[in-house]
Amino acid sequence: MSSSTRPLCAFLCHSSADKDRVRELYERLRADGFAPWLDEKNLLPGQDWEQKIRDAVRSSDVVIVCLSRGSINKAGFVQKEIKLALDAADEQPEDTIFIIPIKLEECNMPERLRRWQWVNLFEENGYERLVSSLQHRSQSLGIGKGVVNINDGRPTLLSQQHEVARPATIKSALSLLRRSWLITGFALALLIVFAVVLRNNHNSNNEGQAERKPVTAQLFGYVRDLNDQPLQGATVSLDDFPEIQAVQTASNGGFVLKGIPADRQEKVRVRVVKEGYHPNPCVRNMEVGQGAQIVTLTTHQKQSQLPC
Repeated sequence: MSSSTRPLCAFLCHSSADKDRVRELYERLRADGFAPWLDEKNLLPGQDWEQKIRDAVRSSDVVIVCLSRGSINKAGFVQKEIKLALDAADEQPEDTIFIIPIKLEECNMPERLRRWQWVNLFEENGYERLVSSLQHRSQSLGIGKGVVNINDGRPTLLSQQHEVARPATIKSALSLLRRSWLITGFALALLIVFAVVLRNNHNSNNEGQAERKPVTAQLFGYVRDLNDQPLQGATVSLDDFPEIQAVQTASNGGFVLKGIPADRQEKVRVRVVKEGYHPNPCVRNMEVGQGAQIVTLTTHQKQSQLPC
């Protein structure tokens, strides 16, 4: 089997309620040389998020299903992601590590995932066991130069497995590293001084000019009906910022509202109007700067099912 230096790609299947803990896992995996896939990190504004997630599941080397007491009983797209992962697992050879269920906290394991050994991430050695499984998958694919084994809880690089550095070589390397740090530190200090002087000159030359444009953020999402189909032509606006122009949803139901002050910490009130759908208007709170968010509408005949 030929080897490749690309990192192992791991899709993080999770519920939005567990986003904080999954973000932490994403950062740890990246730091250890893997390539985790997380919607809010990998999706771009305007992309068909559902299709991109389907593609990511099928192209990933492994799917990590993050479970909690809230997620196992929650309906939503996380259940679709699990089904996509199960379908992709059926196409894998036997004894292939493809689905890795992990518990973020003590909870029941869904029946359809019990055939795979899971790991309790909240336990002391939970993360090390997850990494060990990812290493095994990397080696079976002949890819990656990231972490490959765990000794006393500390990662060891693949390049270190079959190398024993000579004492003289280590000493020379450390000496060279010290000199490099000194040179880099001196160059960085000069760069900082130059930047400060340049900034002061720039501010001095621009006295009396108009204030700089404030930094702004944007909010994007999708409007769908109860059958998870996109609704085109819905009008989306912001109650808190009437000066921001309302937009119409595209053919995929997507919308982008721009010009929101970037320092906005609390949620904003988003108003969605679509003729023939209920409620009209639909007003809900949404977070600025987060990933794609979904507004679901229903027809007037199904008002009791309205989630908005």
